[in-house]
Amino acid sequence: MLKKAFYQIDFDLEAKTKINIDLSGSTCVSVILNKKKLICANVGDSRAILASRIIDNENRIHWEITELSHDHKPTLKEEAQRILSAKGILEPLYGLNKIDEEGHPLGPLRVWAKGKDYPGLSMSRSFGDRIGRKCGVVCEPGMLIRNN
Repeated sequence: MLKKAFYQIDFDLEAKTKINIDLSGSTCVSVILNKKKLICANVGDSRAILASRIIDNENRIHWEITELSHDHKPTLKEEAQRILSAKGILEPLYGLNKIDEEGHPLGPLRVWAKGKDYPGLSMSRSFGDRIGRKCGVVCEPGMLIRNN
């Protein structure tokens, strides 16, 4: 259900709005929790964590932190492969004030269209981002399903 909703949102941005999504889009993280199941879906670099309160045998409270989502970055092997297969380019941002004293680029690896200075996305999945889509950026969510 969530995966279908993510695809529908992306489609609606393209077909049913007047928003120019050539170079704009959004990340998203959604969590559904009921008594029996937790479902997390995300695109991009928005993140969800679960903080669980634990009371030990001496009635001390501790917190257990669980990551529910993972960032979709072009540095991840499968993300990079998809982008490169779509003829996208993976490079950091170069230019004035974008390199350190030793000439190394500042900032993360980004997704670019071949021969262009856009879209420059530091994530590999998102809603919208029409030009990014041509470079291998997708709206398919990462999913975590956990039974309670």
